[in-house]
Amino acid sequence: MNKPSKENDLQRYAWRRVPLIARWTVMMLLLGLVLSACMPPATPTQPPPTAPAQSTPASGTTSGQTPLENTNWVLQSYGDPNNPTPAEQGVTVNALFSPAKSLSGSSGCNTYTSRYAITGNTMRIDQPKATYLSCPQGMEQEGIYLSALVSVTSYQITGSTLEIVYNKGNGLLKFSASTAP
Repeated sequence: MNKPSKENDLQRYAWRRVPLIARWTVMMLLLGLVLSACMPPATPTQPPPTAPAQSTPASGTTSGQTPLENTNWVLQSYGDPNNPTPAEQGVTVNALFSPAKSLSGSSGCNTYTSRYAITGNTMRIDQPKATYLSCPQGMEQEGIYLSALVSVTSYQITGSTLEIVYNKGNGLLKFSASTAP
C-alpha cells in the first residue's frame, strides 16, 4: 500500500482550513456552472420588430420585399405544394432568422433554435434543438415542421411571403411576415 505523501497531507490540511461557508460557496458555484451548461439556449420572449419593406434586402430578396433576417415569419401552411395543409388555428409557429445565421422561434408548443446557411436562394438548416414540452394541441404539426427544417433546400420571398422548399421539392413551408409573436 502506498504511503500518503507529505504533499497530499498538506493539500488536505489546506482544504480543511478553508471556512465551511467558503467551501459550500465554491461547490454551489461549480454546480451552477455544470447545470447552466445543460440548459437549452435562451430564446427571446418577444421577437424583434418586423423591418419595413424598404430596408436593405437580405439575400434572396429584391428591393421592396421583406428581408429574410430580423423578420417574424409566421407559418400559414405546410406540406404538399399542390395541396397545402393550413397551419392549425390557435397554434403559432414562427421563424426568426438572425444576421448571425441563427434561427429561432416557436414550433407550436416548444421553442427551437438552429443554425442556417444561405447561398443565393439555396438554404440549409441544421437539426434544431427544441424544448420538450407536451401540449394538448399542435404536436403533430410541430413534429412535421421540425422534421421539414432539416430537409430544406431553397427559399423565395415575394413581398411579405416566405416560401421554403423542403423534402426535395415535395414539401413547402409558407410563411407571412408579422409583427405579432
